[in-house]
Amino acid sequence: MITNTSTVTCGACSAETSADAKFCLQCGHGLYENCPECSKPVALTQPFCSHCGQNLIEAIEAKRQRFESMVSQALSCAKEDDFETATSLLQGLAANKDYRYREVVELAAESLDKIAQIAAARENLANELMQRAQPKIDAQDHEAVVAILKNAPMRLLTKEMLESLRLAQEFLSGQVDSHELLKDALNRRDWIAAGPLLDHLMDTLSEGESLHTLAVGVANKLTKNAKQSVADGRYQAAIESLKAVPSTSGVEELAECQKTAIKMQQWIDDVLWIRKQLEDQPFDTPVLGRLAKRLQKLEPKVPDHAQSVQQIAANLKQGKRPEHGILPYRNGPPVSKLGGEIEFLCRLNCVDYGDLGNIVSAGAQMNVAFGLALQGLGVGDIKSSFGSQKGVFKKLLAKKVESAWGFDVGSATVKGVLLAKEGDALVVKDAFFKELDAPTCRAGSENPDAGFETLQAVLEQREMGDTPVWCNLPSDSLISRFTQLPPVNDSVAKGLVEREINERLPMDKDDLYLSTYIAPHDENSNLGRSAGIAAIRKVVVDERRQKLSDLGVNVGGMQADPLALANLISVEYKTLWEGGDEEDQQPLEKLPTVAALHCGAAATSLLFVTKNTHWVWTVQFGGEDLTSVLARKTKLTKADAEAAKRKPSTLAHPGDAYPVVEDRVNSWVSSRLNTLIDQAQREFAYFDVQHVVASGGASMTHGWVHATLM
Repeated sequence: MITNTSTVTCGACSAETSADAKFCLQCGHGLYENCPECSKPVALTQPFCSHCGQNLIEAIEAKRQRFESMVSQALSCAKEDDFETATSLLQGLAANKDYRYREVVELAAESLDKIAQIAAARENLANELMQRAQPKIDAQDHEAVVAILKNAPMRLLTKEMLESLRLAQEFLSGQVDSHELLKDALNRRDWIAAGPLLDHLMDTLSEGESLHTLAVGVANKLTKNAKQSVADGRYQAAIESLKAVPSTSGVEELAECQKTAIKMQQWIDDVLWIRKQLEDQPFDTPVLGRLAKRLQKLEPKVPDHAQSVQQIAANLKQGKRPEHGILPYRNGPPVSKLGGEIEFLCRLNCVDYGDLGNIVSAGAQMNVAFGLALQGLGVGDIKSSFGSQKGVFKKLLAKKVESAWGFDVGSATVKGVLLAKEGDALVVKDAFFKELDAPTCRAGSENPDAGFETLQAVLEQREMGDTPVWCNLPSDSLISRFTQLPPVNDSVAKGLVEREINERLPMDKDDLYLSTYIAPHDENSNLGRSAGIAAIRKVVVDERRQKLSDLGVNVGGMQADPLALANLISVEYKTLWEGGDEEDQQPLEKLPTVAALHCGAAATSLLFVTKNTHWVWTVQFGGEDLTSVLARKTKLTKADAEAAKRKPSTLAHPGDAYPVVEDRVNSWVSSRLNTLIDQAQREFAYFDVQHVVASGGASMTHGWVHATLM
């Protein structure tokens, strides 16, 4: 306590020290601390603060109790093997030199020593148990792992060891649950529930013959039930039974049950898949007829199957066909989700086939070649081409070209059509269709020029002369942008299109051949003026032109696949947008439209064609994608898978194999095609789709029309 103004008494040793000193001259103990209330300095021996009146005795007692609580907490942590926390709580307290807390500080120091001893012993125990457990973990002896580690100091185990213990405990818990569930399922004679449980237990336990014998018995019950379900026509129930047959390998008797189950599953898959084809497909085809015959053999007691075979055969001979199609309707004209009736664009009204009517059989695959030949004659709405000199189309018309070739050098086939003007008629004078040994877009293809080599062989058999040839450019090389301009004059419209070119094309204009169009302003329309920009890299066009020139071909022009198809549609469906007298026409809010889905080996294009305008979107997805997934599923060669893609009736088990093709198409439809359709219908709401056409070689894939357009 303070005895006078010049000295202060040390609470630790009672020596007198100058009041100005901070530490005792006798023992070195501190003499002052700050008041916990006002932070002014007070002597350690003062009972009250002379500045604020704070009761310092109570404050000291509260601090002592807090220190005692820290010791108690540290001991509790040590009991839980949390030695790190325990040590951190006591280290600072054990070093405290304040005489007022000497007893609790000494207790902290003693506890710290004791905790260090316990920690060392527990760490040794943890290390010993982990060493014993590791071989059991490696051997997947889950029961031994749990037995060794269940009483170990968990906080001292490594993360890896804790994870191994957790997995072992979960495994054993699962076995107990599985055993109980299996017992219950067997008591209820629920073989469908028992089968997977037996599989699980046999995969995870080694209980010898007992489980194997039980599994064989359950498998026999399941296959017997499946056979009865099939006999009753309850195929879904049969499938559930067959899926539950234990699949664990290594048990001979069980393997026989598994073989039986697989055969039955394949039989059911084939039946259900063929039934669905007969329900879904919009056109009767020879393939559908063969599938119907197969279904009749699979289910000979179902009388409707024989009738279905007869109906398809009769329909193929005499059934009503679409105007442009070669396949008869199955149940009337199919309507597309785009609007309008669906048909394959195979049989053209705008040309006279002459003596070459057999080319119709290649139908949907010849459309690009026809569109090119028409443009070569100056016929159709597509007036520009790629890589041609400005004004070439006007010069073409001035020359009054009487015949022109259209060459479609594709990834999988090479096609050509020679059209000639005879009066008002457009007559097919020559045509060819050649399939490549393997598509050039196929993974691992070693000959990118196979198409031109095939074309060379074709040309060697013909006298081409000076007849101009219009050749295709691959659709996946086309960059296209479309917009709707306000009803402005030509000069303003050209400026707007130029701005679109500068802002929306992803490449330097100097590297591109550009093709643009601006629809004439229709005073009877409230829709403004449609405009489009198409671009292809110059290197693509120039290389292709050079290859043709090397073959001695008189190149009249180059056009992208989808634009050639748009040109054909503009001619073939011309009457769709030809109205009556202009005086009788009312302002248009909708444009009669033809939609087309053109699928080749490497890419697919979606088109909307209206009067004087067209819209085109191309995506990297084609028939070769479907060939690849089918080849992987069936282990067939790509060539055999290509054939099976169009004729799944040749597959051993189409119900098992062909769904991979359907799944691939459906995935593309949901992720890309439907997005494009939604975008088109949203941005160009004035499309009034009245016809929908399927085109291209890959459109002949079985089920393509139903999957993509319906």
